[in-house]
Amino acid sequence: MLMPDEDARPGIKLEFIRRQKGISRKELADKLEIAPGALFNLENGFNPIHFDDALKLGNALDVEPDIFIDESARFCAPGYGEKIRIIRRACDATQEEFSKMIGVTRSTLSCWEAEIGEYHPSSVFYYKLKEIAEEKNIDINRLNSDPDSFIDDYELFLTGDYGKKIKYIRSAYGVTQTEFCNMIGYTSGTSSCNWESMTEKPLRKAYNRIKFVAEAKGIDINKLNANPDYYKDEYSRFVEKNSGAKIRYIRLQYRAFTDDFGKMLGCSGNAVCTWERGQCIMGRQYFDELKKLAEAKEINLESLDDNPDVFKDDYDRFCVTGCGKKLRYIRNICGMSAEKYAEVIGVSRQTIFIWESELVQRGTIRRPGRENFEKIKQVAIEHGIDLDTIDEELAKVDDYEVFCQNGFGAKIKSLRNVYGMSQRAFSELVGVSVETISRWEREGKVRGKIAFPSKERFREFKRLAEEKGVDFLESC
Repeated sequence: MLMPDEDARPGIKLEFIRRQKGISRKELADKLEIAPGALFNLENGFNPIHFDDALKLGNALDVEPDIFIDESARFCAPGYGEKIRIIRRACDATQEEFSKMIGVTRSTLSCWEAEIGEYHPSSVFYYKLKEIAEEKNIDINRLNSDPDSFIDDYELFLTGDYGKKIKYIRSAYGVTQTEFCNMIGYTSGTSSCNWESMTEKPLRKAYNRIKFVAEAKGIDINKLNANPDYYKDEYSRFVEKNSGAKIRYIRLQYRAFTDDFGKMLGCSGNAVCTWERGQCIMGRQYFDELKKLAEAKEINLESLDDNPDVFKDDYDRFCVTGCGKKLRYIRNICGMSAEKYAEVIGVSRQTIFIWESELVQRGTIRRPGRENFEKIKQVAIEHGIDLDTIDEELAKVDDYEVFCQNGFGAKIKSLRNVYGMSQRAFSELVGVSVETISRWEREGKVRGKIAFPSKERFREFKRLAEEKGVDFLESC
């Protein structure tokens, strides 16, 4: 088949091939599902032939699509947004700055980079982009064929687990997230927190500062990009997860207060507090001494990571959930008023109220301290209360509360019907008066208050239900 000159405009090639194949403009337009006028504009250069258009034309005319693709259309093939972004980043420019360089609005540039709809750079803007690329030693042909080869260290840094990389760099300095942000010129620790959790990416300008402080500690970013665990040593593994809980566990093996433990490590007690609370990472300079203290107590630091429950003592387990309910349960079993219980524990009545109510003060639920807990534990043991099974006992109490809150009268009546008894016969079985059974079933009041069955009677009802093979709370 005869072909037009190789340097001819794509529209001229299109018209030439169409005529050679004996296809009218209307026939081809119908085949492409476009208006004949739109095809006319393509042939006469009024509208450019984009990459997608070239593919459709090649398929309709049974020729190679490359015939209709000029360098502008080739650049605007899918993925052109990333190419534009590469050129912009080579200029170290924001979208606002780069849009002014090429003479478009920021929103237009944003649409190009996001490849939204049919937004492509026109030939005029393509040549501007090409000119800027060449100034930055970016070969357009190579950019078209292999854009990944232009990814710089910033892009590489953001691939994979960049949160782990940032956390490692921060841990090398042994500082809090807030302190790290201050080091790189940010005013809040929120950014570092978001970066490490990978809910937000650091901007290029922030990355340049992160890279600077990393290199100051002898950390090679390229090695870190290739393997985020490249620099991981015993110290890094220790501070990576639950370091505060591990430090506290070691301290408690010495029965030492934070001030005393700080002296053993060569730091202040306040520093130990911030480590244990997770507000700050322990610096490398203290790790060797901590390791010696752990080994003296035959504690393997690596085994703590394999068994996270090892460093949770009875105080941690007591306070983890429902601390207030447990305290109230112990007090009730001991038969003490809040005032008497406070006197025994050695705190104020108001403190007992705050603990049992689990009030939040300064963003934290108030709980007993370790010194108070030892006294609480002693009182519980004296009254035969096992703290290891207190959650199970509370579950039973919760069953009683569920019973009282959800139509207890109907449940008692259903249980009586299961036994096929009258109120009088059932009252004799339970050991109460017929009037009491009647009042319970009606959920009647005494002196203005609903008369609930006691916990002892509730347990009796559950026993009777179990003898009949029914669930008192569910089936009755």
